[in-house]
Amino acid sequence: MPITIHSVASTLKQDTALLHQEAENFLYPHLSNIQSYNDYAKIIRAFYGFYFPLEQQVGNYISSSDLADISERSQALLILKDLQSLPVEPGKLPICFSLPQIQSRAQAFGALYVMEGSTLGGRMISKMLKKNKLLVFDETNLNFFNGYGDQTGEKWISFLEAINRQTETEPIIATANETFLLFGKWLKQVFDNAGTIYE
Repeated sequence: MPITIHSVASTLKQDTALLHQEAENFLYPHLSNIQSYNDYAKIIRAFYGFYFPLEQQVGNYISSSDLADISERSQALLILKDLQSLPVEPGKLPICFSLPQIQSRAQAFGALYVMEGSTLGGRMISKMLKKNKLLVFDETNLNFFNGYGDQTGEKWISFLEAINRQTETEPIIATANETFLLFGKWLKQVFDNAGTIYE
């Protein structure tokens, strides 16, 4: 029988599917029930609170030699642009302190897999929000969910090429799963307003 060799990316997709789906199942009802810009701001602030500190950690281990355009992949900056465009009070930004452990390049790639993957789902969310009959969503306040715009697919492929060059598969998968798990817990904490989550 022929031996099937799975790429790092295909193994990741398969082995993280359950926790990925759980996070989506929690998030989508909130996205589909947005009735005010404050509702929307709360959602993207939650993303910021997790992505901003995680991006800082990932940046300590992944350089342009690993992923040429890593400096152009900050999702947190896009969220700030969206928040600045909304007619809401600036408010404090929640910051998550329960993050996946990042102590190696492989672990950093695992976390980045989750954040980069969200650019694909974000494009679908953007289309959904534009159909909201109560609010106006356009290019000014959908920077985050629009991902990299027309370049989203191209950037995802280049990211997959980079992750497939990695040789330590297990820590990548473990950290990706930990990232999905902790992100799901973080979303619940933000929406339950539990504990101290503001900087």
